[in-house]
Formats: sequence, C-alpha cells, structure tokens
Amino acid sequence: MSTQVALNDFSTKEESSTTLREIALIFLLACIQFTFVIDYIVILPLGPEIMKSFQIRPDEYGLIISAYTLTAAIAGFFSSFFIDRFDRKQALLFCLFYFLTGSILSYIANTYYFFMLARMFTGAFGGVMSSLVMIYLGEKFSLKKLGVATSFVMIANGMATIVGVPAAVYFSNNYGWKFPFLVLLSINFIVLTLTYFFLPSTRKSTTKSRSTVSLRLRSVVLSANFIWPVVFMSLLTFAGGATILPFLSAYVSTNFYFSTEEIALMFFYGGLAALFVNPIVGFLIDKFGKQNVFLLLNFVSIIPLLLLTTFPFTEKNATLLITTLFFCLSTARQMSGLTLVNSLFPSEHRGRFITINSSIQLLAGSAATAISGKIIYTEENLLCNFDVLGVIGICATIICIFAAFILEEQS
Repeated sequence: MSTQVALNDFSTKEESSTTLREIALIFLLACIQFTFVIDYIVILPLGPEIMKSFQIRPDEYGLIISAYTLTAAIAGFFSSFFIDRFDRKQALLFCLFYFLTGSILSYIANTYYFFMLARMFTGAFGGVMSSLVMIYLGEKFSLKKLGVATSFVMIANGMATIVGVPAAVYFSNNYGWKFPFLVLLSINFIVLTLTYFFLPSTRKSTTKSRSTVSLRLRSVVLSANFIWPVVFMSLLTFAGGATILPFLSAYVSTNFYFSTEEIALMFFYGGLAALFVNPIVGFLIDKFGKQNVFLLLNFVSIIPLLLLTTFPFTEKNATLLITTLFFCLSTARQMSGLTLVNSLFPSEHRGRFITINSSIQLLAGSAATAISGKIIYTEENLLCNFDVLGVIGICATIICIFAAFILEEQS
C-alpha cells in the first residue's frame, strides 16, 4: 500500500538525480514494454517451424508479422484521438487484459488465417499499450531526463530478446511451437497484476483541454515544415531494421545451416549486447546531444548491415559477431531516433504526438516486412535476394542521415 501511495505522489519536476519514484515507474513501464516486445519477437525464431506447420511460403510468413504491426499501428494512431478521455492506468489495464486474450487465441489457432487473425487481435491492443508507455515517458519525465528514462525502458527490448528467444526455442523443441504462447499468457498475467497494484493513476483530460489538443494536433499535422520531416525520419529509421529482422532466422537457417539452438544463441548475444549498450547510449545522448549520437549510430550501423547481407560467411562465429553488432546498433539507433523525435514535440501535449509517431514507426515496419517478403524467395533450399534487403536498409539509413539535418533546420 505504501508503494502505491509513493508512486501516486510521483513528481515531474526537474531534479539533478533520479528519484526512487522515477526508478519504480521506469521499472513498471519497462515491464509493460517487455510484454509487447516479447510477444512480437517470440515469433521470429519460430519462423521455420511455423512455415512448416502451416505449409506456407516466406512471404506468407512475413504477412503474419506485417499484419501484427499493421494493426498495432492503426490502433495506436486512432487511439491518440480519444485516449486522453480515459485514465492512463485504466486504459493500460484494459489493453493488457485483451492482449492476454490474444495469447490464448494464438495458442489455439489451428489454421494459417486463424493464427493471423489472432496475431492481429493481439497487435491491436499491444500497439495501444506500447503507445501508452511512450505517453507516460513523455509526460512524466522532463527533456533533461527523457534520454536516460527512454534508454532504460528500451532495455525491455534487449531483455525480451535474451529471455524470449532462447525460451521460445527450448519450449518449441520440447513441447511444440505453440507452447511459448502459453508462457506469454503467464507473463502477461503477472504484468497485469503489477500494473493494477503499483502503476500510478493519471487524471483524464477535460473537455477544454481535449479541444485544445485537437486544434494543436491539426496545426502541427498541417505544418509540412515540421511534421513531414519527422514522419519521414520515423519511417526510414524503423524500416531500416524491419526489412531484415523478420527473415533473419530463416536466412541463417537455410543459408548458413544454423540449428534452432544456434538461432537462439544469435538472438541471445544480440539482446545481451543491446542490454549493455542502451543505457550507455542514453547517457551519451544527454551529454553530447540527441542528433550527434543519432548521426554517429547511423553511420556505424551501415557496417554490420552491409556485412550481414552481402558477404557470405562460412564461419558461424563470424556470423554471430556480425548479427550481434546488427542487433546492438539497430536497437541503439532506434532508441536515439525516438528520443530525437520526441524532443521536438510540444511538452504540454507530448504524449499524444509520441503516440502518433510510434504508430507511424509500426506502420513503416509493417510495410517494410510485407515488401521484403515479396522480394525474397526460396530456390534450391536457399533464401535468395537477401542482399537486396540489405541495399534497401542501407539506402534507408543514408536518407535518415539527411532527414536528421532537415529536422535540425526545421526545429
């Protein structure tokens, strides 16, 4: 009970050090983000088994992932227009409950289309849930602390990779590829319980403030000099990784003969590296500036992307090293780009703009996955045209760099 009271007394005033209340809130938000990320990422190492079970092609498997992120984007976007009418905590509890229901539907699905619909249902509530996490960050933390707070919440991405992928492979090998969704059900229930008892409530907006937000939102959207560079960069930042990641397991499995255990090891190393690097990037952002760190990460991220997709490594250890760098830099770049974009939004209504921006990123990821699924194909037991995906990712990265300079001029 004392913890509940302490969290509800959370203050957003700028302080030189992070308080215990802030740490507790960051932990809870990271737990919620963890459930969304692990639900998305757990399907990636199961790609070969899912394609075999439903007897589908790589592009049809890609549609499952694309549909998940598409519904997450649509739900997140439209929720931004009315989410302020509800208490943030109540909205999160509502989404978590139906997100949990989606895990049940994914487990009982016995056909390709049923499974896709189950993933779309889960993604819709997960998208709103993830947006609410970003809203809490934008509203509860000042710009001075936003970089560090975001980096620690984004640790959930690395933890989901470290824990989720090896666990998914283990349960899939021993109990079937559907069993991980039962485990997700248990995780979602625990997070739902933690949210109910410990997450602070927030007051819903008044009619006057909602009207003000809508007018402000319309004025920003209609301002091409401000919003379109932001949208452009968000699309490209997310699309750069979304072209590769959904098909990475199938690629190393068919072309480099990785076993399921080695695929799990690949995700484990990548997640572990991201886990250590993200907090460092957060501190660098607050010390040297968001744009400087973002530009540096974009330049460096081209190297593993080029090596992974165009150079045929026969040594598995070399491939693991490259994939680890790819995971690490992709996550760090996404986090730095998110911090850069979020800082441009009006502070008093940053939450709503963050929601729209997150939806744009998910929409870009959905489109990138669908397009990538049409580009690659299987021939003689090899996944072909993966190098084309690398070229797309590199081009997107280069355009991101120019978009960042445009943002600097427009801001």
